Amino acid sequence: MKFNILQKVKNMSLRTKRILALSVCVLLLGMAIIQSVSSGKSTAVQGDTDTSVSGDSDTLVDLVGVSKIEDEEEYFAGKRLSRLNQQSAQAEEYASVLEDATADKDAISQAESLLASLNAIMSCENDLESQIKSLGYADVFAELKSDGLVDITVLAQSLTEADVQSIAVIAKELTQSSMERITVRGVRELN
Repeated sequence: MKFNILQKVKNMSLRTKRILALSVCVLLLGMAIIQSVSSGKSTAVQGDTDTSVSGDSDTLVDLVGVSKIEDEEEYFAGKRLSRLNQQSAQAEEYASVLEDATADKDAISQAESLLASLNAIMSCENDLESQIKSLGYADVFAELKSDGLVDITVLAQSLTEADVQSIAVIAKELTQSSMERITVRGVRELN
């Protein structure tokens, strides 16, 4: 059975689509506010960096090292929420073109193509995170950026160059990106 979200969205009334889009936006905004209020502290990467891995010009992948963070769950949840907000906004933009009765065929075709591309990117990011987790990492965040860069963050006490290369090989196979376009970094909680 083929699951076709695009067809189901096309069959919805305009009012239903608007209510659904507004509900998703309110839900995401509420989650962001709750997370921000409940944390009460920054989840950004701290300046204290463990240099167990350092980049050099001979390395195929940009090695950032292992940075210390205050709360691993909040750090990864924040990154995922930010990515979800961005992708939801893009999907909503494409869907609005698809439901616009005055849109020309080229605009509709482009919106369908962009929506399919966005879905492929989301699927690739999920597959990439799953495959890297299978190497034994407790949490992974992978992001395919619009400029072709692949940014990967893993929860790890340390990263060796071999660890980074293993992660990069998986990323290269799944994304068809060159090694120079892949960044691998590690984070760990403050001890």
